[in-house]
Amino acid sequence: MIRGLLIFSLTNRWIVIALAIVTSGVGYWCFTQLKIEAYPDIADTNVIVVAKYNGRAAEEVEQQVTIPIERALNNVPKVLDRRSRTIFGLSVVQLTFEDGVNDYFARAQVNERLSSATLPDGVHPELAPLTTAVGEILRYVVEAPATFSDAAAGLAGLGDQAFSATGSRHRRHYDFRRTAEAVPDIDITGEPEKVQSYCKRYHHFCRPE
Repeated sequence: MIRGLLIFSLTNRWIVIALAIVTSGVGYWCFTQLKIEAYPDIADTNVIVVAKYNGRAAEEVEQQVTIPIERALNNVPKVLDRRSRTIFGLSVVQLTFEDGVNDYFARAQVNERLSSATLPDGVHPELAPLTTAVGEILRYVVEAPATFSDAAAGLAGLGDQAFSATGSRHRRHYDFRRTAEAVPDIDITGEPEKVQSYCKRYHHFCRPE
C-alpha cells in the first residue's frame, strides 16, 4: 500500500501539490477562527437559576421553590443535565446544555419557561451572571490600613467613617465600580458587600403637627 501511494504521488505530482495547497488553506482558515486563550473555557453551556425564600427551612424551599422550578424547566430543549441544590432560604437549579448551544439562546429559553412556574408570593427567580470560573480574573477588597483613623479620613476629604462597613460599601459601589464598568469588556458580577457591609439608609421622621 505504501509503495502504491508513493508511485501515485510521484506520477501525479501536480495533484499532490494541489491537495497540499488546499489542505494548507483550510488549515489556515480554521486557525483564524480558533479562539486563542490563556485558559480555554472548555465547560459546557450552563444556566443557573437562583431563587431566595427568606426564613424558610431547606425542606420547605425544596417543596415550594426548587421542585416547581424544575418542573417548569423540564421541557427546555437541548439540555444534557439538570441539578439542584437547596439550603436554608435559597434554591439553586443548574441546567447544562449540549455542546455548541449559544449562551443567550439557552438563557432565553430558561427565562421563557420560568414565567410558568407557580411559586410562593415574594419569590422571584433570577438567572446567575453569564460567567465561568475561567472568566474570573480579579477579586478585590476595600479596606483601610489599621492606622487609618476617622480623623485622617476627614482630613483627606473622605468624610466621617469613610472606611466603616457602610462607608466601604458606599465607596466601592459609587467610586470603584462605576470606574471599572467604564472599561471595555469588563463585567463586574456578584454583590459580596451585601454579606460583609451595610447599605447606607436615610430615615425621615415627620412631626405629628
